[in-house]
Amino acid sequence: SNVHSIPAMVSAVNGGYMRGEGLSGADVPLRPRLQVFPKTEQEEADAENTSNYLQASIAPMIVALGMSVPMANLVYIVTRDVQDKTKHLQRMFGVTASEYWLFEVFFALLVVGSFVTITSISALALVGGDSFT
Repeated sequence: SNVHSIPAMVSAVNGGYMRGEGLSGADVPLRPRLQVFPKTEQEEADAENTSNYLQASIAPMIVALGMSVPMANLVYIVTRDVQDKTKHLQRMFGVTASEYWLFEVFFALLVVGSFVTITSISALALVGGDSFT
C-alpha cells in the first residue's frame, strides 16, 4: 500500500544520496517505523456513523433486489405455462385458476423468499451488523 511504500522510498533515496556523496554510514539504511496512533473519539464516532449509514442504505437495496426475484419467477411461470400448454392440464384435472396461482405464488415465496432472506442476512452480517451476532 502507499502508506508502507513511502518509508521504503525515503530510505532508498537517503541511501542513494549518502552513497553518492561518499558520506559515512551509507551502508546503514534508514529504518523507518510506522506508528499507529489510537483513534480519537471523533474518528470512532465517524467510523460508527459510516457503518450505520452503510447498513441503512444497503439493507433497503438488498430487500428491493430480493423482492424482484419472486416477481421475475412469476413472469417465468407464465411464460412456461404458455409454452408447455399447462392450461389444458389444469382444466382437465379440475384445478381452478385461483388454486393454481395460489400454489404458484406460495411456492415462489417459500423457496425463493427463503433463499433471499438467507442471502440478505448474510450480506448484512458481512457489512458489519453487530446486531446479527
